[in-house]
Formats: sequence, C-alpha cells, structure tokens
Amino acid sequence: MLEEDLIELGLTKNEARVYLSLLKKGPLTAHEISNASGIYRPSVYDCLNTLMEQGLTSYILVEGKKRFQAANPRSLEDYYEQRLQKVKQVVVELSKFSPKEREVATVEVYRGRKALKKAFRDILVELKRTRVPHLGMGIDDSYFINEDPYFSEWFIRNLEKQNLKEKMITFEGATGFAGGKTTEYRFIPPEFFNPTNILIDGNLVTIIIWTEPRYVIKIRSKQISESYRKQFELMWRGGKKMKWTQSFRQRVPLKNA
Repeated sequence: MLEEDLIELGLTKNEARVYLSLLKKGPLTAHEISNASGIYRPSVYDCLNTLMEQGLTSYILVEGKKRFQAANPRSLEDYYEQRLQKVKQVVVELSKFSPKEREVATVEVYRGRKALKKAFRDILVELKRTRVPHLGMGIDDSYFINEDPYFSEWFIRNLEKQNLKEKMITFEGATGFAGGKTTEYRFIPPEFFNPTNILIDGNLVTIIIWTEPRYVIKIRSKQISESYRKQFELMWRGGKKMKWTQSFRQRVPLKNA
C-alpha cells in the first residue's frame, strides 16, 4: 500500500521499493538494498542517484564502505512543496500565452403573457440582489399598463418599497407612464424610437417583443449587458427631461394603435 502511495506521488516502482527498504532496514549497502528490495544492483544505483537528487536518501561511510539511508519521511513534504512552487511558477508563465477564457452567455426565450410576468419577477429578484438601477430603452409604458395594470402597479410599488431606482428612455409624445417615485424618464424624438423594450439589470438583459403572442428573451452576459449599458448612457445623455403623470389603472392609447 505504501509502495503504491509513493508511486502515485511520482516515484517509480523501483525507487519506491528502495526508499522503503532503507526506511525500514537502513543504513544498507547497495548489495543489501538489492537483496532487501529484489532489484538488480545496477538498477539500485540508478534509483539511489535519483533519490539523492530529490533529497530523499543520503549515505554515510562505514569502514570505507558507503551505506545508504532514507531521509526523514517529512522530507517528502519539502520535496513536493518545492515541486508545487515550481508548478505554480510555470503556470503563471504559461498563462501569459494562454488565450483568455471567453464568457459563456446564457439565452432563454419565453412566449405568452405569463412569460412577461415571470420576466419582471426575475428582474425584481436581480435588482434586490445587485441594488443597481433598472434601466430601460424603447419604453412605451402604454403596453405594460394595458397588459395588466395591477401587475405593473405591483412591480413599481416593489421598486419604491425597496428604494430601487429606474431610468426609462421613452419618446416625446408618450401618454402612458407606469413609473413611480423612484423612476426618472428621458424623452427622445419619435423618429429615433424603437418600441422593442430592452431592460438592463446587472448582467441580465431582458428584451420584450410586444407581438401576439408576446416574446421575452433573457440574456445573462456581462459583456452583452455592458454593451447595452453604453448604448443606454449615450441615449440618456441626449434625452430630454419632460413632465409626466403616472397612468395606473386606466387604458392608455398605444403609439401604433
């Protein structure tokens, strides 16, 4: 069993036998090691040379003859600690040539009205965890309100309760606003407005397509979210501040109706 353990640590079968023979019976001459281990004497010398290089054996002179002895077993710890440090150094150097690991984005697609509610519940969980602002581009809140005014109110009230801020980019002339006390809008000209909702929450990007049936695309990716966030910041800086009034629990005309 010990022999197999030493082999797993990197010694050859013969080296393990020589080391164990010396540990149990040493100091021994090369001839005695050969008898104790069952290894031919020329091979014993090869093993002894390797073990001495590793600091696992040494010899003493007794009446002019070399007698070999095993180093304290704790020398194994020192030996493998040195090897581990060497491995770490090599890994650092090799890493300079290794291509950086690419992020693996996850994409999920949902369909139907239930998918919409699930998406906003997931967004709320993400916001509570990260405490980042809820960002939105292509926002026409009339769709959100008309879909389910009670659910839209529930979502906004949760943002207010948790003091979670949201920044929405909509179009000049919009008539429906779901925003609450923690919401801020910026307005862009209608000709530059894309009515596809793009919501950015930490590393989560949610895209809502207001067709029949509804489609929700969820993308979790730091790289993609940062790309959308840069686009959002550019549009936000160019948007106007305008007055708006919350439109809960009332039907509001759709932009494309």
